Amino acid sequence: MSLETLIAGVLTVAGFTLVRARAYRILKVVNDVLFYVTLPGLIFFTIVDLEGIDEFLAMVFISLIHMCVMFVFTYLTSRAFLKDALMRLTIATSLTINNAIFLAMPLSTLIYGYATPVLPYSIAFNVYLTPYLVFLTFKVPGNSNNLSKALKPLPHIIAFIASLSLKLTAYDLNLGLDHVLKLLSYMNYAGFLIIGGQLAKLKIDYLRSFMRSVLIASVIKYVVSPTAAVLLYMSLTLSKHISGIYFNGLILQSLMPPAITTVVIAETYKLDVKFTTLLLTVLTPISIIVSIAVGYLIV
Repeated sequence: MSLETLIAGVLTVAGFTLVRARAYRILKVVNDVLFYVTLPGLIFFTIVDLEGIDEFLAMVFISLIHMCVMFVFTYLTSRAFLKDALMRLTIATSLTINNAIFLAMPLSTLIYGYATPVLPYSIAFNVYLTPYLVFLTFKVPGNSNNLSKALKPLPHIIAFIASLSLKLTAYDLNLGLDHVLKLLSYMNYAGFLIIGGQLAKLKIDYLRSFMRSVLIASVIKYVVSPTAAVLLYMSLTLSKHISGIYFNGLILQSLMPPAITTVVIAETYKLDVKFTTLLLTVLTPISIIVSIAVGYLIV
């Protein structure tokens, strides 16, 4: 067992215990730190540290398109089995915002020997996150009418604009941000406290009531998502040669489960946190098995 896996397990148990002890204030502080400090930091430093490689940026663009396509498809498809608009937003958020960093990078290293194949999607994840948070602010009832809730994405917007401005004025700037990004990534592990807390609230009856939705979400994740990734790659790279390692990374990312961040976002924007946690819990082990199998097949 790796140290990262051990840390994740310990924090999940700790979060579970905190809820049982009704220590909700601690989890609220952790959630706020993740949302207002860790996420903006990841957005800023990841974009600033991005190297200006044409094919890399092309794959970032394709990854962004994939996220948008999957959101629209999931949200529209969910109308057939979910009547509540908030639940449709919840499932669309969970299936769009993949675990592009914490899980994808170690899996890529395991399968391909390095994390480079999945880096474009991780960059796209941070770029996508900012406008998506703005969208949620005005889409979810009660957020846009409250000034404090309407300002929730402000740190992410500032981080996004500042990092892009820095890249435009000093495109080849090399700040050596590996240690900062590593620190922020480790801070993101605190999200397992939130997951553990939500697991403590889950009940068997809740799982049974949403079994159909979970099954449909699985089909979207493991059939529709990789199919969309292949079609986008084939259609958008016809006139441009792009290394095959990035195709492998795109497929791997398309199979990733919801990110830990989805639980933080659901908690902050008052989406269905239990359903978000349920999807994350069920899809994560499936994604690990499927992605390893597919990864070794296409190597």
